[in-house]
Order: sequence, then structure tokens, then C-alpha cells
Amino acid sequence: MTSFRQTEGNRCNARLSTGPVTEEGKRRSRQNPVRHGLTAETVIDALKDAEDYAAFEMAVTAECDAQSAVERELVLRMASLLWRLRRARRSSCLLVRESTACLQWVNAILCAKRKPS
Repeated sequence: MTSFRQTEGNRCNARLSTGPVTEEGKRRSRQNPVRHGLTAETVIDALKDAEDYAAFEMAVTAECDAQSAVERELVLRMASLLWRLRRARRSSCLLVRESTACLQWVNAILCAKRKPS
């Protein structure tokens, strides 16, 4: 249970929080919920890879040759999921690369500290 003092402190802090002021800050703030895109409402970032996704979706749709509205909906859903899987693979590869680089950096610092002067 939150005490009266904590609640008042929270309200006071909330009044001081104005959020981002600059256009760059506002733009970055809008991207806060976007991490990997696996649970995003849309499959693509409007400015990022719309053309690539459209071409991919057309290729999948042509390959599956949907005959009914339900089949077409399922094909579009499949294209969306396949696109997300690609994104997940890229994200995981990037994460491994960045983690490896970070570990190498930390290891270099630790080794440098161990060397006798």
C-alpha cells in the first residue's frame, strides 16, 4: 500500500515531468514502444522498408494463388508473420554481434588492468 507521503511525492514529481521538448526528442519518444517489432500493429516502419515489404507480400501472394477472401487473408497473415520472423532473425544476429563486441571491450579493459606496469 502506498503511503500518503509517497502519493503526494508522486503527484509533485508528475507535475514536473513535461516530456520531450525538442522535435528530435518527441520523435525519439514516439519510438519508445518499438523494440523488435514482433508485436507491432503494423509490420513495417512507414519510412523504413515499405517497398521491400510490398514486394515480399506480392511474391508470397502470387506464390499461394489465393482463391477466396479467407485464403487471401490467410496468405497476407502468413506474409506478415514471415516478415516478422526475418526481422527477429536480424535482431538476434545484431544482438549477438553487439554482445560479443561489448564482451571483447570489457575483456580488453580487464586484461589491460591486469598487466603489470
